[in-house]
Amino acid sequence: MRLAVFGDLHGNLAALEAVLRDAQRRGADGLVHLGDLLGEGPGAQDAAVVGLLLQHGIPGVVGDAELDWLERHGREPAGGGGPSEGAQVEGFLRGLPAQLAVEEAGVRFLFAHASPAGPREEGLGELAEDELLRFLEGCGADVLTVGHTHRPLVRRAGSRLLLNPGSAGGGEAVSYLLLDTAEGLQVGHVRLPAPV
Repeated sequence: MRLAVFGDLHGNLAALEAVLRDAQRRGADGLVHLGDLLGEGPGAQDAAVVGLLLQHGIPGVVGDAELDWLERHGREPAGGGGPSEGAQVEGFLRGLPAQLAVEEAGVRFLFAHASPAGPREEGLGELAEDELLRFLEGCGADVLTVGHTHRPLVRRAGSRLLLNPGSAGGGEAVSYLLLDTAEGLQVGHVRLPAPV
């Protein structure tokens, strides 16, 4: 299985399209998102981002941006869209779990936005190795993949891994992860030029 994992789009539709094209070109069997799909301001294309994720059936988890959107908007339409688009965004957001577990080739993957403890939790990357190992054992993950910090990360604790793809939707590049279990676990960070 080759899985493309991305997060932190922040309403950047062009970045999502770039990830989809590149993941397909690289032979990804599936994609998973790590939340913070929505953005703020006039450039955010939240309804279009959600529509494209729904069109491709891409599973994922809720981020703090989605929780903030639900707190701010409730049943109001999404910015730039009509009531039906707002209802589609809201329905999508309310259906997102806090974490997503997948087992493939004997590897237990766990996906969350900031932490399995919640989308607003901080500091996993700063844990000492023994603390991180206990945390990963406690949540039952061989590989925990989170977003939130926008910083690419590969960190080993014993035989377990903590990964972060970086931000797909912000900065100078579009960043995502390719996880491949065809011949053991291979992890690759992919960086694409940021779409104009």
